[in-house]
Amino acid sequence: MVNISIYSGKDNSVLSSENIPEGSCQSKNKYAFTEDQFSMTYYETKNNQCEISETASGEYTYDSNTKQLRLKNYFNFTYINSDYTVEYLTNKELHLATDYYDRDQNYNVIKNRYVVTLKRY
Repeated sequence: MVNISIYSGKDNSVLSSENIPEGSCQSKNKYAFTEDQFSMTYYETKNNQCEISETASGEYTYDSNTKQLRLKNYFNFTYINSDYTVEYLTNKELHLATDYYDRDQNYNVIKNRYVVTLKRY
């Protein structure tokens, strides 16, 4: 992950954008996709060390017509579906957008759009 941006649901203006510093624990987060499976590993700083804080894996589906990506994983004895729109895809970058977080960053009662930029290494 290299960037997280939040866009207004009303006018698409940038409400916030955070570049993930290279070499930070968060920059070590890993996302892997195979033919129909995915896995994610998240890191955080504990006692000045990068440690794995969470992992997830499961199946995914992708509809190339609608550009919808659905991640399905098993968490706390429940299947969770996370839906994303693929906004940009090259052999180097993937931009995933969602309103999954259901937050209204600018308090105008319109859901904001969260975009995560992943970089292939």
